[in-house]
Amino acid sequence: MTLLVFSVWGAGVDEFPQKTEDGWTLPPRATQLRCGGAFWEEDDGPEVQEYVLSYSRGFEGGFELGAGLPFIASDPPAGDSQTGFSDLRLYAEVDIGQHLFFEWESPVDALSFSFAFYPRFGRSAKKFEIYDRTAEVTLNTTQDLEAHEVAIHGNFGVVWYDDTFEPVGENVESALLLRLGLSRPFAKGSVGYADLAWQENPDDNDHTDLAQFGGGVRFPTVGGMSVDAGLWLGLTDPTPDLQVAVGLTRVF
Repeated sequence: MTLLVFSVWGAGVDEFPQKTEDGWTLPPRATQLRCGGAFWEEDDGPEVQEYVLSYSRGFEGGFELGAGLPFIASDPPAGDSQTGFSDLRLYAEVDIGQHLFFEWESPVDALSFSFAFYPRFGRSAKKFEIYDRTAEVTLNTTQDLEAHEVAIHGNFGVVWYDDTFEPVGENVESALLLRLGLSRPFAKGSVGYADLAWQENPDDNDHTDLAQFGGGVRFPTVGGMSVDAGLWLGLTDPTPDLQVAVGLTRVF
């Protein structure tokens, strides 16, 4: 039995509510529109809302391009953070499985390489992450376990920062990341999923890494759209204790 797995555009903290990306790219000439939102409370008190509107399109040869625009608000403002647009997100993904293996049997069902770049945009309001990102590179895989009707997704990569640890003036540069997920279809084309996201703390002065666990449900609606909703639990102090997230996607 072939699993029904919805492609999730992009990966990382900007994606709601599923943060793990599968290894598939959009089919040629397919377009995906997605909007998502996450809601949480920072340790120092402000209630935060972050929204992302994204667009991506598939091209020949297993290639995908996309862009996302985040908007963030907090009540009251957290430090120097203000309500407004945050850094733009430019995104590219290539299906390297079909180019690497050709007639040989692939070790996984889907394998892709993705790159995201975060140019400065607007007032750069996003200060709720530990530091300002500049780029992220991930290798994405998906394997269907048909006997169990479950798909396993994995993202392995690096995120680069362009920031400074102010108390000592040290530059913050890069950190490893790992995201693992499971998804399983159930009634009427719906999909349930669970994800574990880990990232090395880019600050050498803080040895507490970022870790979150989350899960949710995605189900189809009218007009070719799908809706998903989920929760994320913070497993370490740098991450919010609880995030509630929703998303709306249409592929056409």
